[in-house]
Amino acid sequence: MTLGRLTRTALPFVLTALSLSAAAQQAETTPASAPEHEIKENVVATAKDDSSFSQVSPEEKTAVELRSSTEGAGSSVEKAGPQEEKGHKLPEADHSHDESVKSTIVQISEEDQKKINDLIRQAEVYLYGDGVQVNLQKAAELYNAAGDLGSPKAKLRLSTMYRQGQGVQKDLNHAFELVMEAANQDFAPAQSALSSYFRTGIGVNKDIEQADYWLEKAAENGHTRSKVLFSSILERDVSNPASLEKARRFTEEVKNEASPQEIYSIGYSYANGFGLPKDLKKAMEWARLGADKGEVNSIYLLGDCYWREKNIAEASVWFEKAAEKGLRAAQLQTGRLYRDGAPGVQKNLGKAVKWLEIAYPSGDKNDLFSLVVMRATGPKAVRNLAKGQEWLDRYIPEATVEELNEQGEKFWNGNGVRRNFNLGGALCLAALKKGDRGNLCGFAEKLGTKNWGKADFVTSYSLLNQCVIDHPENEQMKRAFDALQERMSAKQVEDAQELDPTDALNDYLAKNIPQLN
Repeated sequence: MTLGRLTRTALPFVLTALSLSAAAQQAETTPASAPEHEIKENVVATAKDDSSFSQVSPEEKTAVELRSSTEGAGSSVEKAGPQEEKGHKLPEADHSHDESVKSTIVQISEEDQKKINDLIRQAEVYLYGDGVQVNLQKAAELYNAAGDLGSPKAKLRLSTMYRQGQGVQKDLNHAFELVMEAANQDFAPAQSALSSYFRTGIGVNKDIEQADYWLEKAAENGHTRSKVLFSSILERDVSNPASLEKARRFTEEVKNEASPQEIYSIGYSYANGFGLPKDLKKAMEWARLGADKGEVNSIYLLGDCYWREKNIAEASVWFEKAAEKGLRAAQLQTGRLYRDGAPGVQKNLGKAVKWLEIAYPSGDKNDLFSLVVMRATGPKAVRNLAKGQEWLDRYIPEATVEELNEQGEKFWNGNGVRRNFNLGGALCLAALKKGDRGNLCGFAEKLGTKNWGKADFVTSYSLLNQCVIDHPENEQMKRAFDALQERMSAKQVEDAQELDPTDALNDYLAKNIPQLN
């Protein structure tokens, strides 16, 4: 079905918007060839407000993910990345602008407004896949119908779909016409979006004067992002008191009127250069404002800002505050800091275990393995073999056989760690049970070690006997075999000599699982 163009009257020269924040970030993670169910999030994010950062959340961000201390403070600690959140949260980008806005061109009757609201609700069902299969074409048709009735919000969202070619054939000219109409209906999000197009020169010649004009109009109409961005532009004109005063007014309005979530988003945008100039000092100012209001994301962001300044001690204070409020990324980061220690942060394995266990399943398999180690080999205050076994059972499926063997040998031999036969043997056994046979002869030697709870002299003898035959040049293996034989009774040797080595191994693997005790 081909969408008809919206009915319209002649309008002055303006154009559609390019998202400088949400769309730009989504474009990096959404391939052009992505299937419809994947690209829908891109459409929705940009359709909300074509240039808004007002709903940035830590779950949507990757820029500060897993920053290692070699980038930050020279410690072995990695900075925790944002946590994942189930579902797809897509709140309105600017709650201060809805369909109640009066048009300077189209007067919308109460009856038509009800129709518009219903059409947009239906469009969002197909856009989000809310109980139905995602259908971007159907969503575009419904937005088109709402736009024909005069809805500037529908026009703005539909323009995004035309600009990106999602649900409709890509058409920058028509996208331009749609945002042109919405902006001239005094719809602030569209005016902000229009400013972005002029500023970037997408679909039109770059025109900074026009960009600033439309940005100021959006700001005067109460658009949060535009107030902040326009203030940052005005502040450059340090010799103009009027500009500085207007910048101060806009900034104070936002500080007094913006929601805690919006305040966080402004701070995050300054910290990472998303839609605002990168400015760590301003990021900290906004983050502290949000933190003072108890906004957990702002608390975490403030910690991140201190981290970037390499003030790890102060960063850790704010990370732990955010952790106590339940932010999983902060819990993970706090656990890592207490586990590894850092400048100004003393190691504390008790707190490390606490926060890493709470943070699970956030983090990576190294975090998971560290829980195994602390629970299995740590001081009495944190040692708990039952808990350690739980973490080992989670770690083994995620680890490669190479990682299992490497860590197994390390703990078996005490290379840079506290020697622990049960942990080392369990890891090597896990590698064998995953099908690895590259370290079979080494494992056979371990089975002959009386200090390991899973030792089995008979199986060890059967396997080592074959290893000596296969590797006659290996003198260490011969000595291990001879030493084993001396420790065995005559009956054990007799039983072992009657065993086929393959049968002996399979029988052992069938009867034993990786255990810490």
